[in-house]
Amino acid sequence: MNIKTTCIDYTKASVEKREAFSLVPSKIQELEQFILQTYQLDSCIILSTCNRTELWISAPEAMLSSLSPTTVLCDALQVPVEQYQSFFIERSGKDAVSYLLELTCGLHSQIFGEDQILSQVKDALSTARINGTTDTVLEVLFRTAITAAKEVKTKVRLTTADHTVALGAVALLKDKLHLPMQQLPCLVIGNGEMGRLAVAALQKEGCRVTMTLRNHHSREAIFPANCRVLNYDERIERINLFRVVISATLSPHQTLKRQDLVSILDNQPHIFIDLAMPRDIDSSVTQLPNVSLFDMDDLSLPPSVATMEQIQQAKEILLEYQTEFENWYAFREWVPTIQSISKTVAQDVHLRTAKSLKDCRLHKEQSIAMQDTIDTAANKAVAKLLYGLREHLSQEHFQVCMEALAKSAEDTK
Repeated sequence: MNIKTTCIDYTKASVEKREAFSLVPSKIQELEQFILQTYQLDSCIILSTCNRTELWISAPEAMLSSLSPTTVLCDALQVPVEQYQSFFIERSGKDAVSYLLELTCGLHSQIFGEDQILSQVKDALSTARINGTTDTVLEVLFRTAITAAKEVKTKVRLTTADHTVALGAVALLKDKLHLPMQQLPCLVIGNGEMGRLAVAALQKEGCRVTMTLRNHHSREAIFPANCRVLNYDERIERINLFRVVISATLSPHQTLKRQDLVSILDNQPHIFIDLAMPRDIDSSVTQLPNVSLFDMDDLSLPPSVATMEQIQQAKEILLEYQTEFENWYAFREWVPTIQSISKTVAQDVHLRTAKSLKDCRLHKEQSIAMQDTIDTAANKAVAKLLYGLREHLSQEHFQVCMEALAKSAEDTK
């Protein structure tokens, strides 16, 4: 299979290392087009989340065999590949296919079994479609992974709860905060998808939640019910009203800096949780008294022993989809051969019917039209039969049959 991927994620790289590869949607679009054009690839899809960045590529085997997707990604981002090489994992062929199917249903997520990754894979495919940087191979692969993940989530309960990064943050709070969550004053900085998920998770625990809003976003902002609103520019001066602050923006700028807080924070304990990538909160805030800071690397909800049976069930479902994709891919490689055989047969039929049509003494235009109809019909009929063979033969028998037919067709030329 002419498919390769590279991944830097939480399993090998700290949040500091991953930040160099954190990409906003506009940057992803720019990079995909640059990579496709620079390396003359058939397809390029980038998946970037708070826990991972991945580059998926497809190209002719001769080109792909000597191409490292890690090097491609590092060069495109202008970061030294030798500095980050050890943090990446490269996969290719069937290994890459299996990995994507497992990834999309949450088996490789830091918050095990979380649902967000499915939407993120969908978004990655959608972005590549809009960019015109996906081909049939990666299009079918990603669609297969999405469909498989939906079936797994419908039929198998991988977790005892609907785990997301936001819920992982709440679990962390429960572990670190020795106070009741009911009516706990919390501030969420950022009103995007992650921010709204954080609000919902906190409200479910009975927290009293406030969310920031930038003035220029007020019209299109969407807020969860019963959530208070605070002007973003007032977040620093009001910080002492909240025991917990969660920051989850897509901004390239820090939302909380040590220098802004040093003369503001009171002596009460404050817990800051940074769910952004790149990070929102200045890591040096931990130098301030009574301040605790946690980020994505502190969140983890691994599978329990009780879920091992469900994991096996999920993998059995995924194996069916992987086999289906592999069969499609193997068959796809024979399409040019089928087209060539069909064309050869149609040409032979053309030669055999040309004299008969001439003897019919048709007008020239009628003769040409009739010949075109016969040629097209012969081509389609043969192609239909050959495509139909795939439904009745094993992959090995189909290959033997096609090779024999291709040789026979070549001999008749």
